[in-house]
Amino acid sequence: MFSHARDLVINGGSFNTGLVRRFGFEDLHRHISPGALHNSGEFLDQPRCHPDTRVAVLEAIMAWVENVERESSTMWLHGPAGAGKSAIARCIAEQCAALNLLIASFFFSRQADGRNNTERLISTIAYQLAQNIPDTRPHIESVVENDPAIFSKSLVDQIRALIIRPLQSATIDSLSRNPPLPYLIIIDGLDECHDAEAQIHVLRLFANLVQQQQYGNIRLAILIVSRPEKHLRASFSNGDLAARSTLLLLDNTFKPDDDIRLYLTSKCNEIRNCHPFKHEFPDIWPLPGDIEALVKKSSGQFIFASVVVKYVGAINHRPVKRLRIVLGLSPTTNASPFMELDALYHHILASVDDISIVLRILGVKLVENPGRLQAFHPLFGELYARSKSLLGPFDESAEYSICLACSCNIGQFLSLEPGDLHYNLADLQSVLLEISDDECDITFFHASLPEYLKDPSRSGKFHINEQVAHADSAMCYIKLLAVDAGSPKPFDNLFFILGKHLEDALLTNTLQNALQELDLLSFMYMEDLDGTQLGLPYLEDIIAGLQHSQSPVARKLLKQTTSKIDQHLRIHLPKYQVDQSLQDLVVLTAAGVTSSRGYDFWKDLEATLANKNLIQVDRQGLSLLTYLQGGWDPTSLGSTLLHTFFRDPQRCGKLLVTGGQFAALALHCIKSVVFNYQKCCRIKKTLQNHADLRVVVGIFCY
Repeated sequence: MFSHARDLVINGGSFNTGLVRRFGFEDLHRHISPGALHNSGEFLDQPRCHPDTRVAVLEAIMAWVENVERESSTMWLHGPAGAGKSAIARCIAEQCAALNLLIASFFFSRQADGRNNTERLISTIAYQLAQNIPDTRPHIESVVENDPAIFSKSLVDQIRALIIRPLQSATIDSLSRNPPLPYLIIIDGLDECHDAEAQIHVLRLFANLVQQQQYGNIRLAILIVSRPEKHLRASFSNGDLAARSTLLLLDNTFKPDDDIRLYLTSKCNEIRNCHPFKHEFPDIWPLPGDIEALVKKSSGQFIFASVVVKYVGAINHRPVKRLRIVLGLSPTTNASPFMELDALYHHILASVDDISIVLRILGVKLVENPGRLQAFHPLFGELYARSKSLLGPFDESAEYSICLACSCNIGQFLSLEPGDLHYNLADLQSVLLEISDDECDITFFHASLPEYLKDPSRSGKFHINEQVAHADSAMCYIKLLAVDAGSPKPFDNLFFILGKHLEDALLTNTLQNALQELDLLSFMYMEDLDGTQLGLPYLEDIIAGLQHSQSPVARKLLKQTTSKIDQHLRIHLPKYQVDQSLQDLVVLTAAGVTSSRGYDFWKDLEATLANKNLIQVDRQGLSLLTYLQGGWDPTSLGSTLLHTFFRDPQRCGKLLVTGGQFAALALHCIKSVVFNYQKCCRIKKTLQNHADLRVVVGIFCY
């Protein structure tokens, strides 16, 4: 600020250098998915093109990218699972980044949280845009700083605010300089986004982005890579998108057999030279005929060749013997291009010592939702600290670092002995899946394995019935509920996950018995980790799971559960007849009015109950204050169970809440509102009394 100054004397005053630290970019970074970048360091074994392979298809794509006169601004590279699409997309991203042509990339993955939906898509693209076209960064930072909620808005609003406007607002000088600025966006694995509607929305969104072409001399282009799913084929075959797109099918036109042959030859030579058992190799290995046989079995799918290489080259096995095993596989027909791959999966799984426990582990992996469980897992920490028999150490310093879907927890979650997880999955590691060094994740090498396991026509005796897997997980959560009975737990989360599993579970005899033996009503008097007494609404997720299940057995269990709840209510309701304040509590429960619809009145009611030492009566009874003060949605199942009971004479009998009781409580509310209105007027604060008036009107409606 005062550089080169001499003999400087300053008395008083203040100085502003004009340097203001901006936090928009840091906030943006917190909302990206780092693993979706083409050069992400999250995964060391990202698919890449083997040297000197896929040359023809890479040249075709790069010719389109570099053609400044191209007529189409969108290219769709599509092909079947295992054809090597992601490896090609990553190779294109690396080449374009080296040539300063790449704006951004996003690699979807159905197995990776944050990459299997659109939540972080636009923010991740915007983050790379700010880095690769620096003049857009101030505009992007400004949006994030002025509207922190931008990440929760629609994709249309996000792309307009974080991509389109920053590009348009960048200075004309920067957009017309030489060399030209990057212009390519790559979206890989679009079919691995969570649902078809979201995929089509993303496709149209980015197609419209590049169609506008109002960004100076930047002529945006987008490369979409996916399987040829029906809805995506339809989108690219009709309307403006069809006219503006170049379609590139990854088929035999690009001679994949030649590339697979080169890949297999190179990898087998690598195994021969580097494997610990290399002294066992014959003079010529593999034979030329062996390579040709493997090429034929690959059916143009790189995934087969990749699985073979990992299987044959496994460090603890003999490659010569394993190659003979692979070559000995002989399916009876050639109807499916995946038949050879399925046969290989079949053989690998058939070699497992205890296939039942392996399929059980993989079943839990298939049906658990990592994102959901990661969000809940920090709450499980205190429970697990008290239950060492269930889970291992919990790292309290690493938020969301562990989840039940992780391999370091699945073993204990399924009550396996220590070490059994690695032992049982040993023959599958490095071939079909991998377990991370810290044992915090199981990763399938390719989506073809889960698809194989879930399709009984392909996997046969190795088929994983997802309904049975949901039932298995539900049983494990029921066991968690019983651990250290009576102590605070994350009940709300446990009930939520259990309810979700019950919706899709096969209600086996074991699960039925466990549910019948589970004393749900006893949980009403327990406390969540934050000290909140549960009450009946906390059980609504289990009730919802039974209600949404398609099983007749579920309806029977639901009827039994509702009957138990009704009986419980009839037993405890007489306790509320001893005082008018407790009766008010019952009537308001019947009305479905919660604290969010009348705060001042509830403060008065709670104070009255406290002064009369009656709160404990409620806590030992039906815990209605928990329901009312919690602001529960009156349309939720737990709430509906309560306030419909009080108005159904067949269910509640003599405990029916009558119109006279509603009227009496409404009059009581009016008196409270008038008093609070006068008090509010004295301090010129009248807003809350309007909310209380709505409470009174709501009660009168009954």
